[in-house]
Amino acid sequence: MPTYQCDFLGEDNQPLKTQLLGARDELEARREAMNLMMRVGGFSGYELWSGGRRIAAYRPIKDSGSAR
Repeated sequence: MPTYQCDFLGEDNQPLKTQLLGARDELEARREAMNLMMRVGGFSGYELWSGGRRIAAYRPIKDSGSAR
């Protein structure tokens, strides 16, 4: 089973926590990263890495409150 590194990011897009994920493929690793991010909370996004290559990044667009 491949191993993926997931960096959970803070508001400044700097890693707050790094966790290794075991998954069958990149899609499963992305799902697990999203599930962990939502379950733990307090993160602004994540970057998913495999073999030194970034394979996914998730940073939701912030609502500035100007569109009403």
